Amino acid sequence: MNERNVIVYVSDDCSQCDKLLAHLNTLNVNFQTKNVSENHEYMEQLQEKGVFGTPVTFVDDQMVLGLQKNKINRILSAGNQGSTFFSSEYGSY
Repeated sequence: MNERNVIVYVSDDCSQCDKLLAHLNTLNVNFQTKNVSENHEYMEQLQEKGVFGTPVTFVDDQMVLGLQKNKINRILSAGNQGSTFFSSEYGSY
């Protein structure tokens, strides 16, 4: 399986962020978390890209705003053709 560069920007007290992290964990995805509440530089990084809220997920060079499980699944599965990375529980992509 190809290793993807996945970065998730989150903030404190964000239920959508918590749900997104839980979803990525169920997929066994390796990801880096950047908490904008704890490090203002992370928020500045987002603002430079025109983003002013969390959660935001970057998979390689693709940005996904908010909690869009299906979109994240499609992006991740595109780099894993022929693997058993996604079970039928997540649908076919």
